[in-house]
Amino acid sequence: MLDAIKNELVSISDLKKSPMASIEKAQKTHNGVYVLNNNKAVAVILDTENYNQLIENYQKISIENDQLLDRIVELETLRRIAMKVDYLPDAEVRGEESLVAELLDIEDEWE
Repeated sequence: MLDAIKNELVSISDLKKSPMASIEKAQKTHNGVYVLNNNKAVAVILDTENYNQLIENYQKISIENDQLLDRIVELETLRRIAMKVDYLPDAEVRGEESLVAELLDIEDEWE
């Protein structure tokens, strides 16, 4: 979406001299204005409309991602039912990096 080559650029010193000019560039172009410090992009100035759209798109993608993950779990469940899988390996349930709890030697009179 934002690309430093295609967007307006402003040096940090120019931004300090006239911050509103950079904000106006962002509003006029409806695009990000990259702020450079020692010729490295360190920040991006966005107008509020672009920023709000960015946040809205992020929220939509997050919701869609959650829905897709839920659908994957649902499909995996249906696959297991169709294959008549009646158990799951411990590593699959708890994950490959599950912590193995060490059992304490408790005097519980079972021995």
